Amino acid sequence: VHAAEIYFESAGRRVFDISVESKAIASRVDLARDVGPAHAWRRSVVVEVDDGILDIELEHRVENPLIAALEIERLKS
Repeated sequence: VHAAEIYFESAGRRVFDISVESKAIASRVDLARDVGPAHAWRRSVVVEVDDGILDIELEHRVENPLIAALEIERLKS
């Protein structure tokens, strides 16, 4: 998951949680606080998809959640 806060410049203006396959991978993400405005944030996670559909949830806390890109790779078994 890649993201960057390109709108707000101060902390606390956009806060959200991210879950992948019902597994919390980031809680209370505040991009302005965590990396600063206009800076890249990245989080990697390895999950198993059992039903053929990769479920990604962005939970609103303050303002609307924001992600810039998803990078998905299949791991060799």
